[in-house]
Amino acid sequence: AIITLSATEPTATFTVNGVSAVNFNPASLGAGSHTIVATYTNGPCSYTDTEIITIAATPVADINLSVTIICVNESIEAFSTGSNGPTASFNWQFDAGANPLNANTVGPHTVTYNTAGNKNITLVVTENGCVSNTASETLTVIDQLATPNPDCTYANENSVVFGWDPVPGANDYQVTIIVNGSDTTVDVTTNTTYPVDNLKLGDNITIIVVAQSAILCASELGQADCQTVPCTPLNFDL
Repeated sequence: AIITLSATEPTATFTVNGVSAVNFNPASLGAGSHTIVATYTNGPCSYTDTEIITIAATPVADINLSVTIICVNESIEAFSTGSNGPTASFNWQFDAGANPLNANTVGPHTVTYNTAGNKNITLVVTENGCVSNTASETLTVIDQLATPNPDCTYANENSVVFGWDPVPGANDYQVTIIVNGSDTTVDVTTNTTYPVDNLKLGDNITIIVVAQSAILCASELGQADCQTVPCTPLNFDL
């Protein structure tokens, strides 16, 4: 706020940093030490009084996020890039679904979100009794598809078939097939069944299914195992 300069003698004149003035304006003077001199003249007598006023710098709140779009249960790094002194205190608010919900140091802070939506991250810095602006950044947290539940639905001596329930919101499924622990094939399908052929009797087959979407985040891994088995013999009963 602008301060009108006054003294016990109403006819006193003032200078601020050597410049004639009637007001003391912290905003225009800026941070640092400023000298106010009051002068009063009465006949042959002249009186002066000097005051040195120190204006503290207004702290700066500035937010930097490692990323601005994540999936549910993923984390970000948040830290302040403002230039502030060693006595500055920080008031971080990370919004709903965050762990932690808030923090009181400069950072960086690792924050994990367990709910989807747009998160408003804010920071206020206080130092020497001065309070910064409220800085804010928006983080978008995208929901995750449900985990597929594959199962072995059919097996014979040279093939197996896996199946799973449709995952709401999924566009397709990334399928990884592992035969006997080492021979790996990766494919993408829109079906919810997946046959594996050209196997040998006794082969062990593992399927890993990930639901994918153009909008939502990919699911966790769904996994199932299967083994080729001999065909059931057909016996005639005459």
